[in-house]
Amino acid sequence: MKIELSIPLLLSKIAEAAGGTLDSPDALITSVCTNTSEASEGTLFFALGKGEEYVGRLRKPELFVSAVTRGGIFVKDTVDALVRLASYYKTRLTRLKKTVLITGSVGKTTLKDFTAEMLASKFKVHKTAGNFNNNIGLPLSILSAPSDTEILVLEVGMNHEGEIAPLSLAVNPDIAVITNVGTAHIGNLGSREAIAKAKTEITLGLAENGYVITPSDEPLLTGLKNAVTLGEGGDFALNVKKKTAEETVFDISADGISVKDVSLPFGGVHFAKAVGFSTIIAHLLGMTEAEISAALKKSEVFQPRPHTVDLGKFTLYDDSYNASFESYEADFELLSLSGKRTGAVIGDVLELGADAEKIHEKIGVLAHKYRISKIYPFGKYAPFVAKGAISAGFDESSIFTVTNPDSHALCAELIIKNTEADALVLIKGSRRMKTEKITAYIKDALGEEND
Repeated sequence: MKIELSIPLLLSKIAEAAGGTLDSPDALITSVCTNTSEASEGTLFFALGKGEEYVGRLRKPELFVSAVTRGGIFVKDTVDALVRLASYYKTRLTRLKKTVLITGSVGKTTLKDFTAEMLASKFKVHKTAGNFNNNIGLPLSILSAPSDTEILVLEVGMNHEGEIAPLSLAVNPDIAVITNVGTAHIGNLGSREAIAKAKTEITLGLAENGYVITPSDEPLLTGLKNAVTLGEGGDFALNVKKKTAEETVFDISADGISVKDVSLPFGGVHFAKAVGFSTIIAHLLGMTEAEISAALKKSEVFQPRPHTVDLGKFTLYDDSYNASFESYEADFELLSLSGKRTGAVIGDVLELGADAEKIHEKIGVLAHKYRISKIYPFGKYAPFVAKGAISAGFDESSIFTVTNPDSHALCAELIIKNTEADALVLIKGSRRMKTEKITAYIKDALGEEND
């Protein structure tokens, strides 16, 4: 990846910021890249790993190279150097007012997008691209910020303890948000308590007098300094008044602010919560009740990631981006609101460790709870999804199990064969399950019918 710097930097200043040693003449750097094929005059190449895309992590101390000088900067760790450089670059954004940093087991990308769109009605906003939320993607997101940026809206993810802390310290957020504490990556961390502890690392770099926003119904997040909460009994109340597949209507209120009859053009209480968090952020950043209400009326604010694919015979609801127990429940709720016959590809949730079998059984129970018509458990843990569904009372003849995670075509064939007209079918699984291939197979097979 190549990032053009809106604010060019001297190589000597980069070396100082990155904690490295310059071994070449000074030069003006106008872009950074992580792939040597993208390097050109004025480009600083970061040697982050081995292989065709990341060339150079082959010597000690590690080196990252400036294409313009053919020299370089010696550092102990190139990823750490990239994070340090991003932190320095942030200080060069002279118009920057505030920084928002978002984490959570589920919903951080949606919240990041909602928040950026709301704030853009008043500020010049730069946000994380896609889900660039790790120790490489997050600094690259900062380095891509235009020089006139007023608000940074960034997201940070984690798989292990200790990953969020250095990024929070580098970003120094004015507002930190923890959307929830789920079970994602519980195999790496061992418990929800450990996941919560890892999530709260986001507060370590919090600016003086900064705020951390959390859900009011999560006991694992109580006691945080300068906390602002959303939900029942919280600082901000969220009152859902209408919930259908086509619309969710709710109020958001607190001392000094009351936003009435917010209407989302799709179902899902989790989306309403995302708007609630966005409203709190906007309020804390100085937007008035009238400005927030006006921003919420703009339809382009609400662009949830999952998308529907109308195939004529039936409709797919593709949420192949990732999966967790909590996100399955959110998607099952949306299906249940549709009023249609429903189906669901339930791809494996990965990184659950010893809890994997138990959690997949619980997902099967959820499928029955939300009255999914037919399920297609997909992957290694598919039998446990089926087991949980059957134990809850699911009709065994409506379960179509595919245990081979490479059998996307077979799963697609089963869906085509067994799905009724006008049904709605969810396609979902952890990223490495590549369940989007199932959607592709179905679209190819039914393409002639749609022409």
